[in-house]
Formats: sequence, structure tokens, C-alpha cells
Amino acid sequence: LLVIRNKYPHQRERTHQTIMAPSVITYEEAKEIIGVLPSVAPRPNASNLRVLSEYLEQRVQTIPAPQQSPEYGFLGMVQPAAIYALKTNTPWQHWADPGAHPVPAGTTAEQNNIRAVYDANKAVYETQQNVRRAINDALNNAIPNAFRKPTGNQMGTRVFTARDSPRDILDGLRAKYGICSPNEKTAKEPGGLSLLQSGKISRAFDLALC
Repeated sequence: LLVIRNKYPHQRERTHQTIMAPSVITYEEAKEIIGVLPSVAPRPNASNLRVLSEYLEQRVQTIPAPQQSPEYGFLGMVQPAAIYALKTNTPWQHWADPGAHPVPAGTTAEQNNIRAVYDANKAVYETQQNVRRAINDALNNAIPNAFRKPTGNQMGTRVFTARDSPRDILDGLRAKYGICSPNEKTAKEPGGLSLLQSGKISRAFDLALC
């Protein structure tokens, strides 16, 4: 709370609530936190997609996102919506770009308030884009070119950018390659239990996350 003291003693002090812009997480910082993702080469399947997803989810949870979830960080950016909804009642939201500059205002006080809100929203948006770009760059390295095809009839290899949703990328891979084979369903864990017996794909399998 910022207290503005008036020049003259007989005038009452005025108080103004200050809005602090959050610190921007840079692309380099996000890239370092995410690190190198487990590869799904030579081709994606239920097992290696699960390993990739679990590793990525653990990493992005450590990136602060207080405007979205103080507890789960950027988990909602990558985890399927149905799974994320089991953790929190607040769905992950794409933070909109506030634009190149704040809207004009009539008075200096109004302009200062608008600028403060704009700066806070801009910082959140820039962090979101930096984290998304870092995630997608890591996915570009983890997913072989043959499985990053453009949509429609376009030729070549798709390169994921900050415009792409990591959640949609992973959901698409799971829908196409992530159905457990009978061998994967009964594959043994280090403790000797199958994935089904250990409970790792009981609820998750119901949600196409085998």
C-alpha cells in the first residue's frame, strides 16, 4: 500500500493501492527448467508418450504461474484438461495479449492505474509465451520429424512454435499413437507389478492417457 502524504498538514492523507507487475520468466530460464525431454524415437507409443508427459509435467509445475495456479504452476498448459480438472476447479486459461500499449485515459491518475494493470498483464503474457516456446522447442527435439506433420495436405515437417498449444500437441499424439497394446498393459514395473496392477493406468487409461 502506497501512502501519498499531502504537502499541507490540514489535508487528509490519501492512500492508493499499488499494482505490482510480476517478474517475467525469460525463454532461457524456462528452457533451463524444462531441460531435455525424453525422446519418443523411433516412433511414439503409449509407453514413451507416458514417460515424456510425466517428465514434462513434473518440470513445468516448478515454473511459477500465480495468476493461474500458485500450486501447480504451468501444469495446466500441458496436462489434459480432464486430468487437470481432477486437481483444481480453475481451468487453465490462455492469457490474452494486452496489446502494444495501454489505452489512453483522461487524467494522470487514471493513466497510471491503466499502465499498472497493462504492465502486469503484459508480464504474465510474455512469461506464458516464453514458457510455451521453451516447451515446444523441447517437443521439437523429442518428437521425430516423421511424426510432426503439418495439418491438412501440406508437405514437410511441422515445427512447433509459441503459437501452438503444448496440450493440443500431446493430446493429438496420444489420440493417434497412445493406445496401450496388450503387452504394454501387462508390462512389468520395477517392483514386479503390471501398470494396471500398480494403478498407474487405471484412471489415466480411462482418460486415454495410458
